[in-house]
Amino acid sequence: MSLLEEHLHFLTTTGWKLVGVTAARQLLEENRSRPVIALSFDDALLDFLNAYDLLRRFGARATLYVPTGAVGRRASRWEPRERSHLGWDELAHLGRAGVEIGSRAVNARAQNGLRVATDEVQASKNELEDRLGLHVESFCYPAGVSSAQMRSAISRAGYASACTTEFRVASSADDVLALPRLRIRPNSTGAGIEEQVQRDRVGFSPPIRRTASSVWHMTCRTASRITHGTPQGYRARRD
Repeated sequence: MSLLEEHLHFLTTTGWKLVGVTAARQLLEENRSRPVIALSFDDALLDFLNAYDLLRRFGARATLYVPTGAVGRRASRWEPRERSHLGWDELAHLGRAGVEIGSRAVNARAQNGLRVATDEVQASKNELEDRLGLHVESFCYPAGVSSAQMRSAISRAGYASACTTEFRVASSADDVLALPRLRIRPNSTGAGIEEQVQRDRVGFSPPIRRTASSVWHMTCRTASRITHGTPQGYRARRD
């Protein structure tokens, strides 16, 4: 059993509803006490197809954040094949299958200038919507960098939420366009994830450095708190 499979199995069998970011917000607006976790994957890498197979098996959904400038880009011969990016046809199929497609700007790396980054907020949304025929509601900051000017651009573009890489517990008082998240260790068990969620509900957030290029993020909220987590270390192989 893979690490992601173990986590999905544990969370679904212990009563968590696993959905994408926008669906989680909608469900929790209806009932804040629901045990909801929002899953998201960054960068639209090829190995997301393996994760999608598992999500489908467990009846789970997720948000996939796409840097439009990298769509269809293949890894160099010196990189693992799973570092390649999904193409437009694959993204369209995933969108039709229920995966929420979100934007990670045009270039997911840190931007050279704020003007470039804010321009990419609208451009990436337009391209995703035009090519995929989907409404894009969620944004993920390139390199996690957020600012008041960026949040203003995101709001004007029509996004309903945006995630940063500020790793701490988020409360209902946090700006929905600058949501923090927590990271979860690569070797966490399913029970270990739930334990961290419970601890983080009361404000505990251990400093953990990023250890993998393909990740999923976890969000759960109870009556007055939102907890975001980023389990690390998922790099599935495709034969």
